[in-house]
Amino acid sequence: MSEKARGRRKARKTGTAPRVDREKQTHLAAVLKPLLAPRHRKRVAAGTRLALALSRDERNLVLHNWSVSFGLTDEQLQDLKKAEKPELRLTLAEWEDFGGWVAGTANHARSGSRLRSRADRFSDRIQELLDSYKEE
Repeated sequence: MSEKARGRRKARKTGTAPRVDREKQTHLAAVLKPLLAPRHRKRVAAGTRLALALSRDERNLVLHNWSVSFGLTDEQLQDLKKAEKPELRLTLAEWEDFGGWVAGTANHARSGSRLRSRADRFSDRIQELLDSYKEE
């Protein structure tokens, strides 16, 4: 039986955790530190509209999928149809609601479908926007 296996067996019997290699532990801490560090979020006044430029796929997803477009007004949809460079301008609260519609569409789509992958990517972009700003 190897030393590692003996250590795991002993840990199970005694309830103590097995020893962790210090070099691996410091490497792991160095890798995870930037990921776990709090992000500095830009502060915006309440009601400020934030713009997000849409790709062709995202625009088509919004215009041709009723469950995504349900989160927008008719005026916003008409502006999106006419726009040469499509973008949406919403408040943080509206982005959060709209992101929920997009994520819901992704969750209810068939696994592996194009709709699911496009909605997932769009939902991730919306979440990045939400993580970047903080309302005052």
